Amino acid sequence: MTIYIDELGHCHVENADGRQAVEDEFFNGRPSGVIEGYMCTLGVNGERMISPWQPWEQLDEAQRAYERNLITQYEAALSAIEQALEVQT
Repeated sequence: MTIYIDELGHCHVENADGRQAVEDEFFNGRPSGVIEGYMCTLGVNGERMISPWQPWEQLDEAQRAYERNLITQYEAALSAIEQALEVQT
């Protein structure tokens, strides 16, 4: 996923002046509110380090709520398919 890093290292989902585009799989499957709670910096070996700058508990709860919502959507879609196919459960 492409994210954008500002001058403080904070991650964003939208581009703006001065932000650097970065591609990183770490952010796949995360909602924008969670992504924007992280920051990216370069470690001493030159590798990118990703860490939360907002409270971890807050980011974790937002991620879990996002996942629960996805599961609800998947279950509703599966039920609709089962009804269309007249599946008996």
